[in-house]
Amino acid sequence: MSIESEPRRTETLLIVDDDEALTELVQRMVEREGYNTLVAHNVKTAIELFEANREVIDLVVTDLVMSGEEGRALAFELMRSRPGVRILVSTGLHSDAVQELLDAGVKGVVFKPYQSATLLAKIREAIET
Repeated sequence: MSIESEPRRTETLLIVDDDEALTELVQRMVEREGYNTLVAHNVKTAIELFEANREVIDLVVTDLVMSGEEGRALAFELMRSRPGVRILVSTGLHSDAVQELLDAGVKGVVFKPYQSATLLAKIREAIET
């Protein structure tokens, strides 16, 4: 199946990363595929957006390490707040925290730097599991 024949996506993603340029790039990439997006550049905003939109968010894509904040703590808070929430962690680190999150129920990890096709495949996989 070619990319052109892929169905347009309609799910809503919450993208969380303190790197605004990367967040903007990811947002454009996933919106081209048809995904709806909400964007946060810190944990506090991410939690506020999640709480305000909890019924429509299909997947949270969060960076593991953000300046002064921790994506790990965000993931655990969201899983506590809404058991079964789908979370995809984005990171450049291979650490024990990654395995801890996977064991706790995070749906996947995408390692930076990644290609757009890799990210989109990981997003689809996380949504469908």
